[in-house]
Amino acid sequence: MKKLLPIMALLGLAVSACNKAPTEEGSVTIWRRYAVANGDSLKLEWFKVDGTDGYVLYDNSTGTLAPIDTLEGDTILSYVFGNLCTMVGVSTILDGELGDPGTVDLTLSAMDTSTLYSRDDPDTTHYGYFRVDLNTGDITLVDSAHRNQSYGFLKGQADNITMHSSYILYENDAAVRLYRDTTATSLDDMIKAPPPDDPGWSTYEFDSTGVALSAGDLFYFWVDECGIGAPGWSGLDLFGKMEVLGISDYTVTIRCRWQTGIFALRWMK
Repeated sequence: MKKLLPIMALLGLAVSACNKAPTEEGSVTIWRRYAVANGDSLKLEWFKVDGTDGYVLYDNSTGTLAPIDTLEGDTILSYVFGNLCTMVGVSTILDGELGDPGTVDLTLSAMDTSTLYSRDDPDTTHYGYFRVDLNTGDITLVDSAHRNQSYGFLKGQADNITMHSSYILYENDAAVRLYRDTTATSLDDMIKAPPPDDPGWSTYEFDSTGVALSAGDLFYFWVDECGIGAPGWSGLDLFGKMEVLGISDYTVTIRCRWQTGIFALRWMK
């Protein structure tokens, strides 16, 4: 049975346990963490701790890691978190004493600046295709001879540069999809990528029109894994956010942050 204790009671428990050792049974070990509900929520599963009175759930949506809910008994071993945050956790509770929580860090990857080139660039050392590592968000440039390994590419020049998905024109592993954010003033303002079915996302398939890029543009970035799964949201996707820092002739400078903690989670806080 799931039971929500009054918040003051939970906070009191947290304070009383600050200087105590974990319960005799020890800390909770989280063995599985994954996005659910099309990336809207995060589910944790943990190993059972025998003899505990229950489990306490935490997140830092208010700024510090604090209890948000409790589960009575030792048989419920999973929980779905829905509050935007950068850390979640679960601990035991035994005779009113909290164990040390097992936690999951959801902090985005460090800001990374990359230089992309249009495939129309006459400089043959400026590769116009790219791929994104689904585990790290690292962007790697790909030459035209290996464009079947790319996820996206740029074409055009200066004020007419556009980004395109390579799927399924050149490859079938993953697609590059963008969502232009017209309300944010910086990447810090962008805290959650839109749902996968939002019509604002660019198509996963190659589109000759592409997405126009201009200096100062802000985008949510979806690397849509299509090789193992199918186009559309799956638990293997990667979400991030991107700012276009500048465009000069055939060159585009961008910076990105990625949700690399959990595949397919749309939380960008």
